Amino acid sequence: MPPAASRGAQSPPPPVVELTFGASLQGRPLSGTRIGVGPRKLFVVANTHGGPEANTYQLALALQEYFRLNPDEVPPEVSLYIVPTVNPDGLALGTRFNSRGVDLNRNMDTNFDDCPENDWRTTVEGAYGYVSDTGGPFVESEPESQVVRDMVLDASAVIWLHSSGGDVFPALCEHAASIALAQAYAQASGYRYDRFWINYNITGGMHDWAGALGIASITPELATGTEPELAANLAAVQAVLANYERLLPAPSTTIEAASGVEMPALLWRYWRAHGGPDWFGPPISPVVQSNGRATIYFAEQHLVLTPEGADALQPVQRADGGQELWTEYLLHAPESAYQLR
Repeated sequence: MPPAASRGAQSPPPPVVELTFGASLQGRPLSGTRIGVGPRKLFVVANTHGGPEANTYQLALALQEYFRLNPDEVPPEVSLYIVPTVNPDGLALGTRFNSRGVDLNRNMDTNFDDCPENDWRTTVEGAYGYVSDTGGPFVESEPESQVVRDMVLDASAVIWLHSSGGDVFPALCEHAASIALAQAYAQASGYRYDRFWINYNITGGMHDWAGALGIASITPELATGTEPELAANLAAVQAVLANYERLLPAPSTTIEAASGVEMPALLWRYWRAHGGPDWFGPPISPVVQSNGRATIYFAEQHLVLTPEGADALQPVQRADGGQELWTEYLLHAPESAYQLR
């Protein structure tokens, strides 16, 4: 009998993969490591605040090295993504902001959740009562923010590492999965659990943006501004992995309702995160199933779900043409070709 390779057998995917998700304003890569190939995606994202929070960068590098050497600690149902910095320019320049002076953790579109107090704005609050116009000229104005938006769109959960408060808090609005994840992380790490960041109001925050999309989303604040605190955070990540069935929501097969039309959750996340009805117009078709892919037509454009492109930041394809293409489709497709599934 010929060897398996000559019979066309496929090799199992490698347990550790290095990925580049995009680039900063000055062209530095936003890169990470994926350990495991399971459908429940856990992201650990560090160093949103550049130089002043360089210890979170060091922590993420240490976590990367640990799990590269111990990939078997990631359960088969989980993919662990570790991203050491989403603000490489701020890290290189020694500033909290990106190279255009924008606070990336005040730049996300948080205007579609149920908590108006966290809505994005240009003028933002910071430590010691400091108020500045560093939220950016508009939501997700920065290339780093746009990479983050697409990088975690199909995540089950995101851990956003910051410093230094010595606590863990979930997304602001009442999101049960975020609260459960924050409480578990706090217990395992020894950090204090807080229901929200108590020192000042955060607007346009990454944790609130992700929570509004149904992603379990928490912010651990390291206790110091200098040390990576590996032991505490490794224990917490290990605890999350050990309890993944409870803490990492399975990829949703639930259909999300939008303007009377239902759609798969990932399509809804993409539509909502990229502007919703203001950009695409309202949805005008039910789900169209073709070649294993789901398509929905909107007034101005249509979206096609392509989950195999997730690591390339292309879980959904978009194209011009909505109403006209949907009308053309109705003229030629049998009714059985479009239905909710």
